[in-house]
Amino acid sequence: MRCLINKHRIFFIDLFWSAHTQHSPISFMPKLLKRQRFFTRLRARLPLRMTLCRLLILYFPAYPVMNRLLGQVILPFGLIFLTVLTSSALAANLQNEDLFARHYSRGLIWTIQGNSNAAIEEFQKAAEMLPDSPDIHYQLGVAYGTQSKWQLAISELRRAIALNPAYIEARYALGRIYLKATAQSDQAITELKQVVDLNPESAQAYHLLGSTYLQQNKLEVAEVALRHALQLHPGNVEIYSELAMVYFKQKRYDAAIQILQQAIHRDQNYALTHFILGNLYLKQGKKAKGLKELQHFEQLTQQAEDIKRFRQRAHNAPNEANAWYQLGLAQMRAGKDNAAIPSFRRSIELGYPNEKPYEALGQVYFRLNAIEDAQRMFFRALEINPRSADLYNSAGICCFMLEQFDEAIQYMKQAIQLRPTDEFYLNLSKAYQQLGRIAEAEAAYKAYQELQSD
Repeated sequence: MRCLINKHRIFFIDLFWSAHTQHSPISFMPKLLKRQRFFTRLRARLPLRMTLCRLLILYFPAYPVMNRLLGQVILPFGLIFLTVLTSSALAANLQNEDLFARHYSRGLIWTIQGNSNAAIEEFQKAAEMLPDSPDIHYQLGVAYGTQSKWQLAISELRRAIALNPAYIEARYALGRIYLKATAQSDQAITELKQVVDLNPESAQAYHLLGSTYLQQNKLEVAEVALRHALQLHPGNVEIYSELAMVYFKQKRYDAAIQILQQAIHRDQNYALTHFILGNLYLKQGKKAKGLKELQHFEQLTQQAEDIKRFRQRAHNAPNEANAWYQLGLAQMRAGKDNAAIPSFRRSIELGYPNEKPYEALGQVYFRLNAIEDAQRMFFRALEINPRSADLYNSAGICCFMLEQFDEAIQYMKQAIQLRPTDEFYLNLSKAYQQLGRIAEAEAAYKAYQELQSD
């Protein structure tokens, strides 16, 4: 008998096989290959110490003669032994996989919630169980980055890349740290070039690459990279601003102004565009335009600082309803309506003492053209404060927008009864006009004109 050993797979070839069985080695080969393929799949789930079990799986069914000779004693015992070992190994392996998945998922949850210390602890436990997982080291690198532990972050990201050289996210994160945190622009360029080679459609990578070249004052290649990024992601106003800075440094002022105007058309609340545009106008001697843009920049900067301050306050006192309400107002003033909605809702959940969050939510929904949601919020606010003329007027406008003209008239008349204003009478006139009640519409419009003249 001789033995052929191929890694962990053991196959026995009996020299007297064909003499003692009706099965030839050639006729049996398909069965043997089938078992080998089965074992290859099983091997991914079994530790290496299960070599004996794999031997039993492959060996006993392969020899009908030996099965008959040993079937009375050895085979039954072997099958029992195999069953016990295989079951315990599978159970242990599945338990390890379950623990790994639990630690990894907990780490992701803590990352989303902003608790980097807890995230790192969970990822480290997962890394102990699966140290060769590039995803674990990537997540650890990101978590260390949020704590400004740059060397640890770089080490983990490099490990992830070593395990998977095509890991685009890890290379991008590493390039970003090199540029933004450690001022290693050459290393940043090396990583970002790898990213765009792996994924030519990565607008983020081209954008960051252009930013790096701009920082190095390599204006021509910066322009090429930023223009490529803009083609891939035309809605990113930050790219417009950096491309304008390239033109500014090249003294191509008209081109810079044109690109900034495009950016403002897409998002008028991005502060940096107004700052650059204001300086460009001043450079051209257009003082009034320049000062106007710089004032707008100051206003937007103050709004951003308010959001940051109230967000920190809500973070420090997560159960304070007023902190969340003030955060929502700051976000709303800055035009960040979608961000304001969960802030106002949180203040309501925490029991804000009056109707203000509902009213603010109604205004946000109205600006987002979610009229039915806005109407529902104004109705809820009126339940809490039925003496607010503004709430009746807002509810009436929602009814008008939803073509509920009779209801609109009732709410607008309630608003006028509480506080007669020219605006309320004008809204009432329009509602009467929609129903063809011309005389009443004219009377309401006359009242509007009289209040206008006062």
